[in-house]
Amino acid sequence: MRIVQSAGRAWLRQLHNYSRLSHRLRTGAWPPQIVFLHVPKTGGSSVQMEFVKHIGSNRSGRSALFDALYVDPDEAQIAKAGSARYVGGHIDWATFERFRQPGAYVFTVLRDPFDRLLSSYLYLTNFPSSSRWFAQIAHLQGMDIKDFLTSEDPIARVWSDNVIARQFGGSFRAATLDESVVDRSLAHLRSLSHVGFQHRLDADLRAIATGGGIPAPARAGRENVTGPDGRKPEVIARLKGELAPLVAEKLAFDMKIYKAMQTG
Repeated sequence: MRIVQSAGRAWLRQLHNYSRLSHRLRTGAWPPQIVFLHVPKTGGSSVQMEFVKHIGSNRSGRSALFDALYVDPDEAQIAKAGSARYVGGHIDWATFERFRQPGAYVFTVLRDPFDRLLSSYLYLTNFPSSSRWFAQIAHLQGMDIKDFLTSEDPIARVWSDNVIARQFGGSFRAATLDESVVDRSLAHLRSLSHVGFQHRLDADLRAIATGGGIPAPARAGRENVTGPDGRKPEVIARLKGELAPLVAEKLAFDMKIYKAMQTG
């Protein structure tokens, strides 16, 4: 089965190479670079897998996959991103500016900030111990939702505190935010080639794939999905009840950005 899958991926990548060459012969230029600015817990892993399947892995050099959630990428990562056909990951605007190419096809997917916050909490605090990333967030396992929202832990904070505003306003790890981040984020988001939404991911992925020059899938895959969690009903009740003022603070800028993008 593994041999068949490998052969299938190789065939898809050959088709993509042929498509690129055809574009070059028709236009005299290679297709533009593709960049996915992945907001955490928006279905982005499924989007990423679709592009990697057709273009190539991080190891191949045709794709550059990295994050700027916790540390700034080094110069080697930026150089690789600058020359890769596809770049994807939790990448903030400040990092994107370091490797962006003129005319690149750049997209993202947004999700209702409340739903994204809930999914992030359940995902990070009930993480499979078999994952290679478990050691990084082992200290968050079983953490109470109030403790998660008030924690100064850098991982908990970067996943919960106005994530859209931080990502598109400048840096995930910005020390403070003010109202100016809303207009700045909206200007950046509106400059992208495509902004999709998690609640209509199948349709948006078809549009994104077409814009990025790969075959449009019938539906998005389901990669890295937050699994069933018996805590969910109680957590929702607390987020909408006793913790509502804290939630409003954590999502204040994100809600403004999200609502503005929904209305165009």
